[in-house]
Amino acid sequence: MTTKEYLNRAYVLNKEIKKDKEIIANLKDAAVNTSANVSDERVQTSAPTGSRMSTFVEMIVELENSVNKQEQELKVVRDEITTEINKITDIKQRLVLQLRYLDYYSWSNIAGVLCCSESLVYKIHSDGLKNL
Repeated sequence: MTTKEYLNRAYVLNKEIKKDKEIIANLKDAAVNTSANVSDERVQTSAPTGSRMSTFVEMIVELENSVNKQEQELKVVRDEITTEINKITDIKQRLVLQLRYLDYYSWSNIAGVLCCSESLVYKIHSDGLKNL
């Protein structure tokens, strides 16, 4: 694992959590909008396989448990990354790495915060990775 891959773990986990939360919201919406057709009389010829609502609820619970585990893992990963970044003595290098890998800033936003060019931000970033 490269240094960048190590530092990007928090970003990737955060994206996965957001994606799963969107799926949960969609499932909840679908579950709320699920209705039964009670106007037709039917004779059941096979064992019930469960309602559509219960399937949605099971999927929601499973995804929420997964998100909780991912959020705990994200906290651990962010703590590890913070510890490693804080070992860097150069303030600008530390700031660039924090903004990029903990706050998920774009390169142009980091340049704006530091009041410098993006090319200088890339240089500071590169030097920070070397020092890490």
